[in-house]
Amino acid sequence: MKIKVFSLRTTSIIMLVISVVIILAKGYHYINRKIVNDRLQKSEIDFFNENTKLAFIENVYRRGLFEPPFGDIFVVDLKSREKVRLNYDGYYDRYPSISRINRCIYFESKRGELAKKLHLSSPSDIYKYDFRSNEIVSARKDIEFALIDTTSTIEKPIVSSFNDSVIVFTENGVKQDYLVLSNYIRNEIIFQLKNDSILNYWFGKDYLLIRRKLNMYSSDEAKYYYYDFRTSTFKNCGHILTGNVIGFSQDGNTLFEIKKVNDESLVRKIDLRNEVKENVYVKDSDRWEREGNFSSIKLFLEDTTSIVEKYSDKNTELANIFLIKKNDEFERLTSKPRKRMDFTIWY
Repeated sequence: MKIKVFSLRTTSIIMLVISVVIILAKGYHYINRKIVNDRLQKSEIDFFNENTKLAFIENVYRRGLFEPPFGDIFVVDLKSREKVRLNYDGYYDRYPSISRINRCIYFESKRGELAKKLHLSSPSDIYKYDFRSNEIVSARKDIEFALIDTTSTIEKPIVSSFNDSVIVFTENGVKQDYLVLSNYIRNEIIFQLKNDSILNYWFGKDYLLIRRKLNMYSSDEAKYYYYDFRTSTFKNCGHILTGNVIGFSQDGNTLFEIKKVNDESLVRKIDLRNEVKENVYVKDSDRWEREGNFSSIKLFLEDTTSIVEKYSDKNTELANIFLIKKNDEFERLTSKPRKRMDFTIWY
């Protein structure tokens, strides 16, 4: 009988400790949300001035009650080097992109009561961080005119950096998935393409580049083609674009690809319309290992200036962001290794 009493006491103590920890965690998150909002209010970043901005998702990647389980949205002004965090919450966020017209950042997220219960199994939708109210709200009404199925989920919404009245996203319907391109300012559908095998997509100045897998069961075999806004036609570019797309020049007319050639990491500058390509950046594998294991070059600011992630030695999922200048020197943009992804640049 004494053993049972002791067990009940022990259980009560454990439950009390757990309750205290949960209360402390909630208080910790509340305080941090207040700090993030306060810093954002005091930030000197003008999100809509002429300075180039870099947006991305960052996760401190620590397990436990005292850190959000998924990444939040960060923005860096590449002229002042100031970095700000836009939100602090426990929701899944991906693919931030700016809309100067609507003064917001659109992104994919899993939010609401269902997301609290199902987490990553909950449906995705399009949301926006509204700079006029400094709040995150649903953005489904902004693109509802272009949906085939009103009950569908929305993934990977991207606004063009060169024409921010144009948005592309993946619509996952009950029976069929679609890649939808539209002008959300004029409520105009440009195309609704069956998305059976599309792996990725990017905006150039006057086109949308699409990478589609050739084999339904493997992503190793893939081909590129693009939709030309000027002629409203699809064009094949797989014969000139054979590596991995890593970014675009500031004017949007030129893209960059990276590929391995004779154990070297070769970056090529490509003009798709004129079918002209040029080698612009080569690093031998030995030098890369000495400087640190780079995952890939993420974005190009100018012809030979890029943003890269530099992985830390202890955990290959944690990285700092460095700016590679024209003289091949590195400048650190972040101070601590974090899990960072979905880099988007706007000018």
